[in-house]
Amino acid sequence: MIIESRSYRLHPGKLPEYLAGFAAGEGVLELLAPHLRGFWFSESGELNRVHHLWRYESRQARAAARAQLAANPLMGRFFAKVTPLLEHQHSQVMTGDLAEGNPARSGGVYDRIILRAAPLAAGAERLADQLGAALERHFEIVAKLKARTFEGAGSLREALFVVRSASLDERDQRWSGASGALSDIRHDGAIAALEGQLMLPAAFSRWR
Repeated sequence: MIIESRSYRLHPGKLPEYLAGFAAGEGVLELLAPHLRGFWFSESGELNRVHHLWRYESRQARAAARAQLAANPLMGRFFAKVTPLLEHQHSQVMTGDLAEGNPARSGGVYDRIILRAAPLAAGAERLADQLGAALERHFEIVAKLKARTFEGAGSLREALFVVRSASLDERDQRWSGASGALSDIRHDGAIAALEGQLMLPAAFSRWR
């Protein structure tokens, strides 16, 4: 199994139009649903950002699914509408654990936490696992993913965590409990950066 993390930066003010494109395109969400596992937009940090997580059995399965979508006239019309709204796109294939979500729930808030390893530094793998364990003690875990210098092999390049809280108040309490463990990790020389971003789910996300 592989997980594709996709991040888009939109032109300022275009987020509502971008999100509306999914709802307006009748049948678009149904076509995307077999692989789309989460869809969020940024609430803090760098704004006008959307983040998607996609699940595939393999690189070959991903290529086949994307080719099928590209050949669908409905998706062609959808892409023609939303692509001009984008300033930048980033995709990264990762491995790890991704929970399925519960569409019946609503009202959750999410944090996207990125740990970037310092080049050639030893110990980043251990720190990523330590961070994951600390987050798991305090949050509901949506995703624990890793990217390596060579896809699926080599040393750790980046770890991505997505965690859920039921509300902003609960989120504050959870971060208060986790802050000590994160402080120790942040100051380790094996880490180039440790960043977090508050996200909100789109109405059609599996996690919301």
